[in-house]
Amino acid sequence: MGNILVGEDEIRERVKELAGEIICDFGYEEIYIIALLKGSFVFLADIIREFHRQGSKLVVEFIDVSSYGRATSPQGIPQVGEFVRLSVYGGNVLLIDDILDTGRTLSKCKMILENEHPKVLKTCVFLVKNVKRVVDITPDYYGFKTENKFVVGYGLDYGGKFRELPYITDIDEMSTQRPK
Repeated sequence: MGNILVGEDEIRERVKELAGEIICDFGYEEIYIIALLKGSFVFLADIIREFHRQGSKLVVEFIDVSSYGRATSPQGIPQVGEFVRLSVYGGNVLLIDDILDTGRTLSKCKMILENEHPKVLKTCVFLVKNVKRVVDITPDYYGFKTENKFVVGYGLDYGGKFRELPYITDIDEMSTQRPK
């Protein structure tokens, strides 16, 4: 395992600030939260509880999408799995993802939701990776920026491992090797 890049206290404080920023923009109208699984689930849980504390009304749904598989870099076109086609027509929508790197995943899911004709569609990612994007997309809200390292923790994983870490850490190649 590497160094702690973002600690628990920093995460807690930033999630609270993010919820406040988003509520300020959306007002106290109902917000459809659409979260990309699986990596965003910890961030999602924390931010929706903060929305509740600050008086916001929510409807929460999920899109199952994968772009990494068991690799440490995105593997081309994101694979979108089954998801409930929630009618967001005319609604306020916030699309939540764990990390923005190539831009493919966020862009593809945003396009799916734009076809549902929401009143407002904004994006929020927990981490923005400092890399050249394949798709030109910038999130409306983000938690933290990170260098071009493979990171785990706070829901982000490597092969299903490390999601439980309450902080963000980088991971080296030796840590990702499976025994033969």
